[in-house]
Amino acid sequence: MRKIILVLFAFLLPLFLVGSGEAFAQEQEKQTTGSIKIQTLVYADGSVSQGFFFSLNSSLLKELGASESGIVLFSSSYSTKINHLRNLLVASFYSIYMQNPDEQFAIGDGGGLEFGAVKLYDEQTIGFQMLFTSSEAWQYYHPSSNQGDKEEGEESGENIEFITTKTSSGEIIFSQNLSSTNQTVGEYLTNLYLDSCEQISINAQDIYYPLLVYEYGVSSSKIHSNADSIFYSELGLYHHVWQRTLDNYQSENQISIYIKQVNKQWWYLTIICVGVGTVAIGFAGAAIYNKFKNKKQNSFIDKKNSNH
Repeated sequence: MRKIILVLFAFLLPLFLVGSGEAFAQEQEKQTTGSIKIQTLVYADGSVSQGFFFSLNSSLLKELGASESGIVLFSSSYSTKINHLRNLLVASFYSIYMQNPDEQFAIGDGGGLEFGAVKLYDEQTIGFQMLFTSSEAWQYYHPSSNQGDKEEGEESGENIEFITTKTSSGEIIFSQNLSSTNQTVGEYLTNLYLDSCEQISINAQDIYYPLLVYEYGVSSSKIHSNADSIFYSELGLYHHVWQRTLDNYQSENQISIYIKQVNKQWWYLTIICVGVGTVAIGFAGAAIYNKFKNKKQNSFIDKKNSNH
């Protein structure tokens, strides 16, 4: 279970997010402007893909008075800032590699961690992806990832439940604090956009209101969560999606993923007890039947003898 439920990365320690649907519906009354999405996809072969995707919101910029050339300048500035985030991640993982070098987990093509370039995914989405090529590579770059999980329902000698629920819970990445900047991840990622707007003398502070999305995909249908929505994709993954806004991502920041398992020790014991009970009932039934049969037969013999 811990191998499946992994945290995002070393210095931006993530998990997911959670909150009530009612609270989210109330926040949706305020119109969102694009989105910031962090995506983690865990494939059946153990590889893990992670992506950061940002909306350009060209229509918003036009509303604020930006010209076509201004939008081009904004996109260039925004791409540079996102690339800086990418490079920070590369440096962070490289520092982990240098502490315990292992060529099979080297950063680059053919290694354990591959970084894609910042690029446009469609007309309004810019971002980048990275790939941990195996579960061993993931664990190598996240040596303490399991320590942050809170797990409940571990099997023990005192556990007498037939079904055990194992839970991994934590704090959404957007509410994590970045000590180097004295900001939350949500604030840091939001400011990438706002700072880029300032490069073209556009003030978007009061109107930029992105939807903050965390998406976690896994091949197993046995994994459950308190995500806002779950869907199955052509990638063969079940996607758990949490959505929050700038107003509630810190107050609604705890989430959990869980799996229900049969407690084998007690399950087998139950089968044995049922089996023994069935045999005992069978013997008892046979004894009662034979006793009743003998009694009835003796009664018939006595009655027959009395007639003679």
